[in-house]
Amino acid sequence: MKKSISKSVFLLFLLPAFIFLTQNAAAQTYSSSKTISKKIGLGFRVGLNYAKVSGGADSIQYRYKPGLMISVFLAPPTTGIIGYRSELLYSKQGFDYTNPEGKTGTVSNDYLMLPQMMTLNITKYVQLQAGAFAGYLLNTKDSNQPKQTGTTNDAAQTALDLMNRFDYGAAGGIEIHPFKGLILNARYNMGFAKLYKEQSDVAQTLPTPSFNPLARYENIDTKNAVIQLSVGYRF
Repeated sequence: MKKSISKSVFLLFLLPAFIFLTQNAAAQTYSSSKTISKKIGLGFRVGLNYAKVSGGADSIQYRYKPGLMISVFLAPPTTGIIGYRSELLYSKQGFDYTNPEGKTGTVSNDYLMLPQMMTLNITKYVQLQAGAFAGYLLNTKDSNQPKQTGTTNDAAQTALDLMNRFDYGAAGGIEIHPFKGLILNARYNMGFAKLYKEQSDVAQTLPTPSFNPLARYENIDTKNAVIQLSVGYRF
């Protein structure tokens, strides 16, 4: 099963790059007189996430939570309408929740992500983007988790142990280039990996966070769902 997932992630990353290289080569063969953009293709984006989780777990209610995102990217110049973008992105996401007892709280997750996007230039002002991403969970925090009382059984580490450290999925969005190098970007990231581990894979350690759905339910099918709104600049 893990080998199958790894192959799927690899193919998701390979497809945008393959399409870009094929189209770029064809465009150069068709019209060698076209001038390639002089822009370096390096840039950055800064903005807000509106994160939630898809799926659910019986009576646990999930709500959107805002968070910061920062990205640097490389978008090689192209002679055609189809291009390619590789990004390195820090994403602060998570969700607000209400548990079955009516207690509210917030889960904050810090991810380091690597989106690989195929781009489609509708005009020089509008660009559509679609591709895949992989992410690694750096840290997690629950507003209701108990405070650490010693050097052992760290509550924060216990919360992290409940979650899958790797995430992957699909992404799509639109980017506006109003003038010069300024960019306005809106994107949706849909995670394919479960946020929490299956109960059988979790070691039962104490103390456990107050928000520990694995202690009550089995195999919760919650996945990351994030809307990103950002501004940036391409050099």
